[in-house]
Amino acid sequence: MIFFLEVVKHSYLFWIRKDMMLPYEKFGPWEVESMIQSDIKNSLHMHLSQKKESNSVKNCIVIYRLKRVKQSLPTFYNETFVDETSEHFIKDFENTEVIVILLEPVNTVDVFHNFALDKYMSEKLRISFFQAYSLVNNPSEHILVPKHEIVPSEDVSALKKNLNIQSISNLPFIRFHQDIQVRLLGAVPGDIIKITRPSSSSGVELMYRVCIA
Repeated sequence: MIFFLEVVKHSYLFWIRKDMMLPYEKFGPWEVESMIQSDIKNSLHMHLSQKKESNSVKNCIVIYRLKRVKQSLPTFYNETFVDETSEHFIKDFENTEVIVILLEPVNTVDVFHNFALDKYMSEKLRISFFQAYSLVNNPSEHILVPKHEIVPSEDVSALKKNLNIQSISNLPFIRFHQDIQVRLLGAVPGDIIKITRPSSSSGVELMYRVCIA
């Protein structure tokens, strides 16, 4: 169902999400609903870990939720990730990413965007919400969507010099979590997004935006 994530690069946790999403590659949205409702408890949830060279461990939790959570996000969050008796209890917020896949709309609902921003700013937890049906096809591969990628932090100084700007705040903005491309990349406030567009005059046009809260 969400096999497209196998080609999405994520600078924080997994450079390629292929390994993370392979179990879902052949599922459709109706099969997902059936599996969540089956007798096999939490059959679609995943906990993944990746050990880095520095011996630190990056964790990712993927949660599927059929019931609406818009009106009870704090309760859902506390019961699922803060309660120590929960199987999804998070011990290390800064080294954990949470992906919550829902059936209710997400892209146009400020509640989810504001909640994700609040958790990142207050606890450094990266939590992203996606509507399941919006992931059936890869939004990044739509004919009208240009290529988005995060500029490595070590390249920012050279980029500012090349663009003749004093601060990244001089760049156009792209909103954290509100833009689905930002969510797919795992970008956070302060990251610079490079956008590569086709151009009839120059062949390729490069644009840069800074992710803001």
